[in-house]
Amino acid sequence: MLAEDVEVVRSLKGKPIPAGSSLGAEYVKALYARAAGQQRPMPTPTPENLGMWGGELFIFPNFLILPMAGNAMMYRARPDRLDPDRCIFEIYSTKTYPAAVKPPRAEVRQVTDLSDPEQLLLIPRQDLGNIPRMQKGLHSRGCKQIWLAAEHEKLILNMHQELDRYLRG
Repeated sequence: MLAEDVEVVRSLKGKPIPAGSSLGAEYVKALYARAAGQQRPMPTPTPENLGMWGGELFIFPNFLILPMAGNAMMYRARPDRLDPDRCIFEIYSTKTYPAAVKPPRAEVRQVTDLSDPEQLLLIPRQDLGNIPRMQKGLHSRGCKQIWLAAEHEKLILNMHQELDRYLRG
């Protein structure tokens, strides 16, 4: 969530929630009102679009989109062709801008320290911080098989099944 979106949430503090509504619904109304005032493009607030916020969209084989409130974080992982224990991991942070604002040119930042909060925000730091431990575990002699969580890791299972189908031709 971007700082502007946090401001919208904070603007709701102490305000009563109308009968039949919810904090989430009031947040969406306030967010869209702010975007309309700025002439900032937003996706049509259909249940399908709003249902994606906070979710994950995978694009085969290695692209993940995390949409939220007219913004999106995107992750792309590519194998390192020289080292099977490494990859090239890219994070794209996108947002919409008001009509009167020219979007700035994209900026590439190299991350040299995964634990540095100046280089990576908390969630990507946590996500990426798990990878070395998982990779080490995969090389352990005790690792004979991987079990995926039935609910939360269906997307991973589906991606690997799709990769298998793709590689079989």
